[in-house]
Amino acid sequence: ALRLGERVEDHARRFERVLALGFPDDESLPPAPQLVRGDPAVAALPAEAGDMRVALDDERLPFADRSFDLVLSNMLLHWANDLPGALTEARRVLAPDGLFLAALIGGESLGMLRHALLAAEARMFGRAAPRVIPMLDVRDAGDLMMRAGFALPVVDIERITVRYGRAERLLEDLSRMGEAQALRASPRGLFAKGLWREMIAELEHHRDAGGEIPVVFDILMLAGFAPAPNQPKPLRPGSARIPLADVLGGKRPRNPQE
Repeated sequence: ALRLGERVEDHARRFERVLALGFPDDESLPPAPQLVRGDPAVAALPAEAGDMRVALDDERLPFADRSFDLVLSNMLLHWANDLPGALTEARRVLAPDGLFLAALIGGESLGMLRHALLAAEARMFGRAAPRVIPMLDVRDAGDLMMRAGFALPVVDIERITVRYGRAERLLEDLSRMGEAQALRASPRGLFAKGLWREMIAELEHHRDAGGEIPVVFDILMLAGFAPAPNQPKPLRPGSARIPLADVLGGKRPRNPQE
Protein backbone atom coordinates (compact mmCIF):
# COMPACT_ATOMS: atom_id res chain seq x y z
CA ALA A 1 0.00 0.00 0.00
CA LEU A 2 2.82 2.41 0.86
CA ARG A 3 4.64 1.58 -2.37
CA LEU A 4 1.52 2.34 -4.40
CA GLY A 5 1.10 5.60 -2.52
CA GLU A 6 4.66 6.58 -3.40
CA ARG A 7 4.00 5.89 -7.06
CA VAL A 8 0.94 8.11 -7.01
CA GLU A 9 3.14 10.92 -5.72
CA ASP A 10 5.38 10.51 -8.77
CA HIS A 11 2.58 11.98 -10.89
CA ALA A 12 2.42 15.77 -10.68
CA ARG A 13 -1.34 16.03 -10.75
CA ARG A 14 -4.28 16.10 -8.37
CA PHE A 15 -6.77 13.26 -8.50
CA GLU A 16 -10.28 14.38 -7.63
CA ARG A 17 -12.09 11.04 -7.71
CA VAL A 18 -10.25 8.00 -6.33
CA LEU A 19 -11.24 4.35 -6.09
CA ALA A 20 -9.02 2.46 -3.62
CA LEU A 21 -9.36 -1.32 -3.65
CA GLY A 22 -7.75 -3.29 -0.82
CA PHE A 23 -6.45 -0.45 1.36
CA PRO A 24 -6.71 -1.05 5.12
CA ASP A 25 -5.91 2.49 6.28
CA ASP A 26 -5.45 6.11 5.24
CA GLU A 27 -1.66 6.33 5.49
CA SER A 28 -0.88 5.44 1.90
CA LEU A 29 -3.86 7.03 0.16
CA PRO A 30 -3.62 10.39 -1.61
CA PRO A 31 -5.99 13.12 -0.39
CA ALA A 32 -9.00 13.42 -2.68
CA PRO A 33 -12.36 15.24 -2.51
CA GLN A 34 -14.09 12.00 -3.44
CA LEU A 35 -12.62 8.74 -2.12
CA VAL A 36 -14.34 5.38 -2.44
CA ARG A 37 -12.90 2.35 -0.67
CA GLY A 38 -13.74 -1.08 -1.99
CA ASP A 39 -12.91 -4.63 -0.98
CA PRO A 40 -14.43 -8.07 -1.59
CA ALA A 41 -14.44 -8.63 2.19
CA VAL A 42 -16.61 -6.30 4.24
CA ALA A 43 -14.46 -6.92 7.32
CA ALA A 44 -11.41 -5.52 5.50
CA LEU A 45 -13.00 -2.09 5.10
CA PRO A 46 -12.02 0.34 7.90
CA ALA A 47 -15.10 1.11 9.94
CA GLU A 48 -13.79 4.49 11.10
CA ALA A 49 -13.29 5.89 7.61
CA GLY A 50 -15.65 8.71 6.69
CA ASP A 51 -15.39 7.95 2.98
CA MET A 52 -17.76 5.79 0.99
CA ARG A 53 -17.16 2.08 1.68
CA VAL A 54 -18.36 -0.56 -0.77
CA ALA A 55 -18.16 -4.36 -0.60
CA LEU A 56 -17.66 -5.32 -4.22
CA ASP A 57 -16.40 -7.80 -6.77
CA ASP A 58 -13.38 -6.32 -8.54
CA GLU A 59 -14.30 -8.33 -11.62
CA ARG A 60 -17.64 -6.48 -11.84
CA LEU A 61 -17.30 -2.98 -10.41
CA PRO A 62 -20.64 -1.36 -9.45
CA PHE A 63 -19.75 2.05 -10.90
CA ALA A 64 -20.63 3.94 -14.06
CA ASP A 65 -18.17 4.41 -16.90
CA ARG A 66 -15.56 7.16 -16.40
CA SER A 67 -16.36 7.56 -12.70
CA PHE A 68 -12.79 7.97 -11.37
CA ASP A 69 -9.53 9.77 -12.13
CA LEU A 70 -7.45 7.21 -10.21
CA VAL A 71 -8.00 3.52 -9.51
CA LEU A 72 -5.69 1.73 -7.07
CA SER A 73 -5.69 -2.02 -6.49
CA ASN A 74 -3.63 -3.38 -3.62
CA MET A 75 -2.89 -7.12 -3.41
CA LEU A 76 -6.22 -8.29 -4.84
CA LEU A 77 -5.73 -9.12 -8.51
CA HIS A 78 -3.75 -12.33 -8.00
CA TRP A 79 -6.98 -13.82 -6.60
CA ALA A 80 -9.08 -12.82 -9.62
CA ASN A 81 -10.79 -15.68 -11.42
CA ASP A 82 -11.02 -13.47 -14.51
CA LEU A 83 -7.96 -11.22 -14.48
CA PRO A 84 -8.49 -9.83 -18.02
CA GLY A 85 -12.05 -8.97 -17.00
CA ALA A 86 -10.93 -7.27 -13.78
CA LEU A 87 -8.41 -5.14 -15.67
CA THR A 88 -11.02 -4.23 -18.27
CA GLU A 89 -13.38 -3.17 -15.48
CA ALA A 90 -10.70 -0.95 -13.95
CA ARG A 91 -10.12 0.72 -17.30
CA ARG A 92 -13.86 1.12 -17.89
CA VAL A 93 -14.47 3.16 -14.73
CA LEU A 94 -11.51 5.47 -15.44
CA ALA A 95 -12.08 8.87 -17.02
CA PRO A 96 -9.94 9.65 -20.10
CA ASP A 97 -6.29 9.98 -19.06
CA GLY A 98 -7.16 8.49 -15.65
CA LEU A 99 -4.44 6.46 -13.94
CA PHE A 100 -4.54 2.81 -12.86
CA LEU A 101 -1.98 1.43 -10.40
CA ALA A 102 -1.98 -2.09 -8.98
CA ALA A 103 0.22 -4.37 -6.90
CA LEU A 104 -0.17 -8.13 -6.92
CA ILE A 105 1.81 -11.25 -6.08
CA GLY A 106 3.33 -12.96 -9.13
CA GLY A 107 6.59 -13.95 -10.78
CA GLU A 108 8.55 -16.56 -8.84
CA SER A 109 6.78 -15.96 -5.54
CA LEU A 110 6.77 -18.92 -3.14
CA GLY A 111 8.72 -21.00 -5.65
CA MET A 112 10.45 -22.93 -2.88
CA LEU A 113 7.14 -23.70 -1.16
CA ARG A 114 5.59 -24.85 -4.44
CA HIS A 115 8.56 -27.15 -5.07
CA ALA A 116 8.39 -28.54 -1.52
CA LEU A 117 4.67 -29.29 -1.82
CA LEU A 118 5.05 -30.99 -5.19
CA ALA A 119 8.04 -33.05 -4.08
CA ALA A 120 6.44 -34.13 -0.81
CA GLU A 121 3.11 -35.11 -2.35
CA ALA A 122 4.69 -36.89 -5.31
CA ARG A 123 6.92 -38.86 -2.95
CA MET A 124 4.01 -39.88 -0.72
CA PHE A 125 1.23 -40.49 -3.24
CA GLY A 126 2.92 -40.69 -6.64
CA ARG A 127 0.98 -37.64 -7.83
CA ALA A 128 0.66 -33.93 -7.05
CA ALA A 129 -2.36 -31.63 -6.90
CA PRO A 130 -2.35 -27.84 -7.44
CA ARG A 131 -2.03 -26.16 -4.05
CA VAL A 132 -0.61 -22.72 -4.95
CA ILE A 133 -2.36 -20.30 -7.27
CA PRO A 134 -0.74 -19.76 -10.71
CA MET A 135 1.66 -16.82 -10.75
CA LEU A 136 1.48 -14.10 -13.39
CA ASP A 137 4.81 -13.12 -14.95
CA VAL A 138 5.88 -9.66 -16.12
CA ARG A 139 5.47 -10.28 -19.84
CA ASP A 140 1.97 -11.74 -19.51
CA ALA A 141 0.97 -8.86 -17.24
CA GLY A 142 2.02 -6.34 -19.90
CA ASP A 143 0.09 -8.23 -22.56
CA LEU A 144 -3.04 -8.27 -20.38
CA MET A 145 -2.76 -4.53 -19.73
CA MET A 146 -2.70 -3.88 -23.47
CA ARG A 147 -5.53 -6.32 -24.04
CA ALA A 148 -7.63 -4.46 -21.43
CA GLY A 149 -7.19 -1.25 -23.40
CA PHE A 150 -4.73 0.68 -21.22
CA ALA A 151 -2.53 3.28 -22.86
CA LEU A 152 1.18 3.59 -22.01
CA PRO A 153 1.20 0.40 -19.86
CA VAL A 154 4.21 -0.27 -17.65
CA VAL A 155 4.87 -3.38 -15.55
CA ASP A 156 7.82 -3.83 -13.23
CA ILE A 157 8.68 -6.16 -10.39
CA GLU A 158 9.87 -5.73 -6.82
CA ARG A 159 11.48 -8.78 -5.23
CA ILE A 160 11.25 -9.17 -1.47
CA THR A 161 13.14 -12.03 0.20
CA VAL A 162 11.98 -13.05 3.68
CA ARG A 163 14.16 -15.41 5.71
CA TYR A 164 12.61 -17.81 8.18
CA GLY A 165 14.21 -19.68 11.04
CA ARG A 166 11.25 -22.08 11.20
CA ALA A 167 9.37 -23.35 8.17
CA GLU A 168 6.13 -23.40 10.19
CA ARG A 169 6.31 -19.62 10.54
CA LEU A 170 6.00 -19.23 6.76
CA LEU A 171 2.68 -21.07 6.77
CA GLU A 172 1.50 -19.00 9.73
CA ASP A 173 2.37 -15.78 7.89
CA LEU A 174 0.53 -16.85 4.74
CA SER A 175 -2.56 -17.64 6.77
CA ARG A 176 -2.48 -14.29 8.57
CA MET A 177 -1.98 -12.50 5.25
CA GLY A 178 -5.21 -14.03 3.98
CA GLU A 179 -3.24 -15.96 1.38
CA ALA A 180 -4.37 -19.43 2.44
CA GLN A 181 -5.44 -22.08 -0.04
CA ALA A 182 -8.39 -21.08 -2.24
CA LEU A 183 -8.09 -23.23 -5.37
CA ARG A 184 -11.33 -25.12 -5.94
CA ALA A 185 -9.51 -28.05 -7.54
CA SER A 186 -7.11 -28.50 -4.64
CA PRO A 187 -7.62 -31.15 -1.95
CA ARG A 188 -8.22 -29.70 1.49
CA GLY A 189 -5.79 -30.02 4.33
CA LEU A 190 -2.04 -30.45 4.63
CA PHE A 191 -2.12 -32.73 7.66
CA ALA A 192 -3.49 -35.82 5.88
CA LYS A 193 -1.15 -38.81 6.00
CA GLY A 194 1.82 -36.81 7.17
CA LEU A 195 2.01 -34.48 4.16
CA TRP A 196 2.64 -31.51 6.45
CA ARG A 197 5.71 -33.24 7.97
CA GLU A 198 7.04 -34.22 4.54
CA MET A 199 6.70 -30.67 3.24
CA ILE A 200 8.47 -29.21 6.30
CA ALA A 201 11.28 -31.73 5.87
CA GLU A 202 11.62 -30.75 2.21
CA LEU A 203 11.88 -27.05 3.12
CA GLU A 204 14.63 -27.85 5.61
CA HIS A 205 16.87 -28.84 2.68
CA HIS A 206 16.79 -25.26 1.38
CA ARG A 207 18.41 -23.43 4.30
CA ASP A 208 21.04 -20.89 3.29
CA ALA A 209 24.54 -20.42 4.70
CA GLY A 210 23.07 -18.53 7.65
CA GLY A 211 20.79 -21.42 8.56
CA GLU A 212 17.59 -19.70 7.42
CA ILE A 213 15.02 -20.54 4.75
CA PRO A 214 14.85 -17.74 2.12
CA VAL A 215 11.38 -17.23 0.65
CA VAL A 216 10.86 -15.01 -2.39
CA PHE A 217 7.86 -12.74 -2.89
CA ASP A 218 7.72 -11.03 -6.30
CA ILE A 219 5.35 -8.05 -6.31
CA LEU A 220 4.22 -7.02 -9.78
CA MET A 221 3.51 -3.30 -10.09
CA LEU A 222 1.10 -2.42 -12.92
CA ALA A 223 0.53 1.07 -14.27
CA GLY A 224 -1.51 2.36 -17.19
CA PHE A 225 -3.78 5.17 -18.35
CA ALA A 226 -7.25 5.29 -19.82
CA PRO A 227 -6.80 6.39 -23.44
CA ALA A 228 -7.13 10.12 -24.16
CA PRO A 229 -6.51 12.24 -27.30
CA ASN A 230 -3.81 14.36 -25.66
CA GLN A 231 -1.58 11.46 -24.63
CA PRO A 232 1.81 10.89 -26.32
CA LYS A 233 1.67 8.24 -29.00
CA PRO A 234 4.49 5.84 -29.91
CA LEU A 235 6.08 6.57 -33.29
CA ARG A 236 5.69 4.23 -36.19
CA PRO A 237 8.53 1.65 -36.30
CA GLY A 238 11.25 2.80 -38.73
CA SER A 239 10.28 6.47 -38.56
CA ALA A 240 13.26 7.59 -36.42
CA ARG A 241 15.45 10.28 -38.02
CA ILE A 242 18.52 10.03 -35.77
CA PRO A 243 20.48 6.75 -35.53
CA LEU A 244 20.86 5.40 -32.00
CA ALA A 245 24.62 5.09 -32.54
CA ASP A 246 24.85 8.87 -33.00
CA VAL A 247 23.01 9.47 -29.73
CA LEU A 248 25.26 7.08 -27.84
CA GLY A 249 28.41 8.51 -29.40
CA GLY A 250 29.39 5.29 -31.09
CA LYS A 251 29.98 4.28 -34.68
CA ARG A 252 27.20 3.26 -36.97
CA PRO A 253 27.15 -0.42 -37.87
CA ARG A 254 28.35 -0.95 -41.37
CA ASN A 255 25.68 -1.71 -43.95
CA PRO A 256 26.48 -5.18 -45.31
CA GLN A 257 25.11 -4.09 -48.69
CA GLU A 258 27.66 -1.25 -49.06
